Amino acid sequence: VSFQEAVALYRAGRLEEAARLCAQIAAADPLRHDALDMAGVIAMRSGDGQRAARLIGDAIALRPDNPSYHFHLGLALESLKRIDDAGISYGKAAALRPDYAEAFVRAGEMHLQAGHRDAALEKFTRAADMAPNSADAQNKCGLILYDLTRFEDAVARYDAAIARAPDVPDFHVNRGAALRMLRNFADAGASFERAIALRPDLALAWT
Repeated sequence: VSFQEAVALYRAGRLEEAARLCAQIAAADPLRHDALDMAGVIAMRSGDGQRAARLIGDAIALRPDNPSYHFHLGLALESLKRIDDAGISYGKAAALRPDYAEAFVRAGEMHLQAGHRDAALEKFTRAADMAPNSADAQNKCGLILYDLTRFEDAVARYDAAIARAPDVPDFHVNRGAALRMLRNFADAGASFERAIALRPDLALAWT
């Protein structure tokens, strides 16, 4: 039994078989942190967040310097609605790998859910700066800047998101809302019209 077989089964979507192989590998060698982590990821995908957190936590105990393991633990904890703990795990992943844009995004999401807008903005900004082609990170920055009434800065972020993903209607709606707050009604209307053209049933664009 090899770990590569388990990886191949996982990638093929044969999760139960992959989980069985991971369990066999971990039973034969309790130090196989990679098998424990994969077993945890499979448990999470199967809807068992508690088991996922335990298995991935065991992997981290063996390899605390692996950023992917901390990120996976964050996902498991997030599935259990343990927002603060998930944020800590994402933060550890980002600290271990400073270019881990996705970890910064998830950490930002946890801060946002906890009501910490400034901290969320810092994480989203880091993600946007290290992954400048990430339209999602740019948009998330814009949303928080809008909430902070920094409308001109929000428009700049929405423009950056649209430049990277011009066919996402929500980005145009968000841009229109910020422009409307700046009383730039002509450009706001153009943004709403673009959103409607992309998705006619987008009710927010009609308001």
